Amino acid sequence: MARELPKRTYGKTGVQMPILALGGAGVLQDASRKQVIRTAMERFPFDMVLFPLNPTEPHHPRTFAKEFLEYARRKGVGLAVMKVMGVGRLVGEGKFTVSELFRYALSHPIHTAVILPNSLRELRELLAAARAFTPMTPDEMRALEARAKPLTDQVAGMYHQWP
Repeated sequence: MARELPKRTYGKTGVQMPILALGGAGVLQDASRKQVIRTAMERFPFDMVLFPLNPTEPHHPRTFAKEFLEYARRKGVGLAVMKVMGVGRLVGEGKFTVSELFRYALSHPIHTAVILPNSLRELRELLAAARAFTPMTPDEMRALEARAKPLTDQVAGMYHQWP
């Protein structure tokens, strides 16, 4: 198995081939990341995509949440989200509870969320939130987004600057 991994990754039918094809077509050079991903989804059959989703996302210019979520759903692509707790920067006194952020993410049409608790307390809160889960209403989601707007640069701005 280990010997086959390089071939499966870098061979002619390897997982890197769609990315190289996009690079050769010039797509990766000037486009924003969301355009790259959308173009890749148009050209290649992806089963699932992973992207950030938390209440700061709608306020950031490089967000995937606005148009990408619906586009991927229409294409039948599985949706996995990350950065639900804003790399830990959204949780705490005067900010948000783990439960609010969990409910926000799972109130979108996603298939799974990758959530990394920073403590045993946060893990327990996530488990309690999962047991008691009810989707947020659109008004509740907008209210959370409004509260998150002042945190956009220190949360979404931080991880969207990564290459």
